[in-house]
Amino acid sequence: MQFGGKLEYYAPPLTDEDFNKPLGKFSQSVFLRNCSRALTATSIGNMIVWDANKLVTIGNELCLT
Repeated sequence: MQFGGKLEYYAPPLTDEDFNKPLGKFSQSVFLRNCSRALTATSIGNMIVWDANKLVTIGNELCLT
């Protein structure tokens, strides 16, 4: 998302266990025009669909809702 000319992001550490399957290394991503989604291809042929979520702070941690 773009706010005030700056690209803001949050990149949590992700593992194969988070997706319940081997993913491979992320190789490239594209953002879809006029929508909140992005696609990421991996080194072993998987495709991950990302969608924007609202980030909230709980204690000292950022969490997705």
